[in-house]
Amino acid sequence: MTDTISVNLSNAGAAHGAEDDNVKQALKDSEERFRLISETLPAGVFEADENGSLLYTNTRWQNIFQLSLMESLTVNWLEFFHPDERESFAAEWFESLQEIASYSRECRIITGDEEIRWINIKSSPVFSDKGVRYVGIIEDIT
Repeated sequence: MTDTISVNLSNAGAAHGAEDDNVKQALKDSEERFRLISETLPAGVFEADENGSLLYTNTRWQNIFQLSLMESLTVNWLEFFHPDERESFAAEWFESLQEIASYSRECRIITGDEEIRWINIKSSPVFSDKGVRYVGIIEDIT
């Protein structure tokens, strides 16, 4: 009887390990698919944490703002919004974060090369076991 129980537990452990491997592979595939889609879109894509700090930007986002990947993740991106709109944009953006709501607006930015561009920005909350994040797009409508 003890041998039967240990064999059954051993088989259950092996099955669970294979299941974990399948889940890990599915997650890896999903992340790769997201990266490929993100890099081929004609719009800037970003992910922000619950405080609005950027965690990810795609190449198009970086091109619109004329920033490197590292700059896009380390600078306060709100500083790139046109001075006439920065305060109202920040107020609306942070209100949407507090309300955990979608956000949409057309406004101007001043790029890293000091060029003024009109953008359309949209974001939505995404919920996971890690909490809430915001995924968004930015279109250059200049």
